[in-house]
Amino acid sequence: MKKYKLFRKITLFLIFFTVIPLSSAAQNRPENFMQKGYEYYEQGNYNAALAQYMKALVLATDNGELHYNIGKTYFRKNEFDTAIFYYRQAIDFDPDTYMKAYFDIGESYRLNGDFLSAINSYKKVIERDRNNIQALKSCGLSYYNNHSFRDAIVCFKKAVEIHPEDVDAYIFTGLALIETSDFTEAVKYLVKAVELSPENYIACLNLARVLHNMNRYQEAIDCYRKLFREDPDNISLYLNAGQVLHDMGEFDAAIESFSIVEELNPDTPEIYNYIGMSCKGKGDTAGAVEFFTKAISYDPNNRNAYRNLALLCNDTGDTETAVKYFTKALEIDPFNAPTHYEMGKLLQKKGDILDAREHFKISHEVDPSYEPAVQELNRSKNKTSIPKLRATAEFVDFYGKKILYSGERGVIQLSVTNIGEGTAENINTVVTPLSSPGGITFQNPAVVTRIAAGKDITIKIPLMAPDIISVDEIKLKIELLEEWSYNLDPPLEITIKTGIK
Repeated sequence: MKKYKLFRKITLFLIFFTVIPLSSAAQNRPENFMQKGYEYYEQGNYNAALAQYMKALVLATDNGELHYNIGKTYFRKNEFDTAIFYYRQAIDFDPDTYMKAYFDIGESYRLNGDFLSAINSYKKVIERDRNNIQALKSCGLSYYNNHSFRDAIVCFKKAVEIHPEDVDAYIFTGLALIETSDFTEAVKYLVKAVELSPENYIACLNLARVLHNMNRYQEAIDCYRKLFREDPDNISLYLNAGQVLHDMGEFDAAIESFSIVEELNPDTPEIYNYIGMSCKGKGDTAGAVEFFTKAISYDPNNRNAYRNLALLCNDTGDTETAVKYFTKALEIDPFNAPTHYEMGKLLQKKGDILDAREHFKISHEVDPSYEPAVQELNRSKNKTSIPKLRATAEFVDFYGKKILYSGERGVIQLSVTNIGEGTAENINTVVTPLSSPGGITFQNPAVVTRIAAGKDITIKIPLMAPDIISVDEIKLKIELLEEWSYNLDPPLEITIKTGIK
């Protein structure tokens, strides 16, 4: 009996002893850790997910799917290099993960800014599945971000071909076409995107922008009005719409749109520049000055405001103040090509040819693609000396008469001498009546191509009286306008006696 009891105790002990390790082994199976890791991943608790995955990895070092999940988790943590390492491990251990792992490797490279490596990864996916639309779009985005716009277009158009209902593919194609300046084709794709998804904000916004760029102003405004209905408090929409209205010449409407931006965000200095430009457009010089100055009060280093004031002063003939404002704008931003160009044009007008050329040169160096600077440099490369024009009226002749009678013709003959040191080029003759012309018509002479230094030419200005002359004296101003602004200074003033025959 004692022997039986002892056997029973030993048996129970062995059963109890063996149950414990079996239960522990079940809990420590790698798939259990993987399941817990997946649950934490879905909750967005990536550190906890990694802790579970790493426990599983100790027990299943060659599990490709586990390596892939670890890569995805590091991807979510924006630790792209580590993610790529585990994705590659997944491919090595389990070839079935090849497609999704290489796609995610591409995504990791793309989001990390390594677009060429991203493209190579997407291509591995596309080589095995030429109709993989996600890989095509992501490959296109990488080409786009790498400024290889034509290669991007190929990828995006292929995506459209595979899936004609994919709105993003149409938008991406349109954006890439814009970068190649193929605006007409871009509009087609963006219009299709809007047709497929009328409420798509990105498609409608970019369509409005490209229509504005193409000077299709009313269509652009229609797009913005649609966007206003969807997002009535979006400041950038009112700003963009104001720019379109300004370019349409609808200056009051532009100011109204810009004023909404001012009301919503009064601390934005640039909005005062826009309002000032529209004031200038409608001829309100005082208003323009007020708003440009207000922009500077909010931002003393607002280069655009100083530049706009300079242009305004130049337009009103205050060249000295214009030079000061341009100088200030260039102190703030010494690498702005348009401002250097505009300063050069102003100095050219003042006769400071060498300084003007220096600014054209800097403009070109800052932005070699800035065409106005290139043109001025080409015209000025041999222009190291300054011309100076002097003119006298040799005679005013009405076919032997000194008085112009009704219905008769005559000619004003000028003698023009270049007393400067440089060649004057492309000279236009402009006649402006200072008193009532009595219906007299003038025929501007042909453009004089050039007058070399020390040389003189004769310019004849034909004129004809009407059938009835109502005045007995006509005063005319005659200007000679040279393309580099080395003009006749001061202009000639001539008086013509008239009478009734």
